[in-house]
Amino acid sequence: MTTVEFTLHHRKQLFQASNILLTKATVPIFRYENSQLLLNGTGVFLRIGDSHFILTAAHVLDASVYRKIPLSLGPERNGGQGILLNGVKIWQSDFPEKADVNDPDARLADPFDIAFIALTAEQAQSLFNLRIPITLQELDLAEKPKAGCFLFLGYPGDYAQSSKTVQMASVEFLRYLTELDTTNDTNNKINVLFRYVPGSVYSDGTESHLPDPHGMSGCGVWRLSTPMPLEQWSLDDVKLVATEHEWNRKAHFIRTTPIVHTIRAVYRNFPELRTIMDINLGMQTANWL
Repeated sequence: MTTVEFTLHHRKQLFQASNILLTKATVPIFRYENSQLLLNGTGVFLRIGDSHFILTAAHVLDASVYRKIPLSLGPERNGGQGILLNGVKIWQSDFPEKADVNDPDARLADPFDIAFIALTAEQAQSLFNLRIPITLQELDLAEKPKAGCFLFLGYPGDYAQSSKTVQMASVEFLRYLTELDTTNDTNNKINVLFRYVPGSVYSDGTESHLPDPHGMSGCGVWRLSTPMPLEQWSLDDVKLVATEHEWNRKAHFIRTTPIVHTIRAVYRNFPELRTIMDINLGMQTANWL
């Protein structure tokens, strides 16, 4: 089976079988601005040992880091309040030199545009009410992913609503099946591109006009399967391969950064986790310091 031989029936079966793993690890990130709770991006919930992280795009967190705008995850439960991100450690890829921190497009000059939030134990415990973190076993740490059937899973701004009166917001998932884009920016050594075209297919097999993906920044890109007979597939084949950070509306692709770059940053910034990461990841960590 080649990449193009993933039929709609096969794609639907793959998604349905992995739905809980994917949706439970995907978290909306909000900002408080002008007395309103607004969707700011998407993240992926990860556990390493007893530590918990949100993996996302750097520009999703710039509002907090550079403009001191409060961010939250949430909600803790359906219809509940968000989890304020107070007392967290934030790591981001370097902000472009001489760029204006108030320029929303400044990170376009950052080829990585990756970040993580190290949650406190209390924040992680609150998130457990509705979310289940993935572990190192659900990561594909290749710098270029194998071909296969891929899924973007995040919260587009077009599907979000907010209310000033009750200080609450509602969001909905976009589940979007896609494949590698091998025709644009072919000399790029860092990013991986995926197709995002208006007439694409949702995970249930229906066709629909896709929303503006803003709000999905930082969302996970999951490989549901490599090319293989469906009867050989198992849930262990589902891997997080990258996080999304840019949409090129003219060329119809989304730019992502392989997750290995974010996980390498965790390894370098948390010496206390290196032993457990070495055990789980083996020789992959050999040159990470």
